[in-house]
Amino acid sequence: MTTPAIRLGPSTLRKRNGDTAAFDLNKIERAITAAGEGIDEFGPAMAWMLAHAVEVYLADLKELDTAQVQDMVEQQLMEAGYFRTARAFILQRERRRVERLTAGL
Repeated sequence: MTTPAIRLGPSTLRKRNGDTAAFDLNKIERAITAAGEGIDEFGPAMAWMLAHAVEVYLADLKELDTAQVQDMVEQQLMEAGYFRTARAFILQRERRRVERLTAGL
């Protein structure tokens, strides 16, 4: 007999545009994997562990937004000693922020 998976964290996420979406840990894991592989610091196995650490930290939150998730990803990367990947993640986040601002002009 298998034990059902225990779901941690909020079930929904408020996006930047105000819409609500399902909380998707796989999306967080993919972003962390891309960042780690892009810098060549780690691969999918470590990304999975970091994503689950993010999920644990977010577990007690009733409401969640995109910025909170990204903040926690950055924190987990730095706590794990992946400073180059954290820097790349932060710079990509800033590039996307600027893109959103210029697209709205």
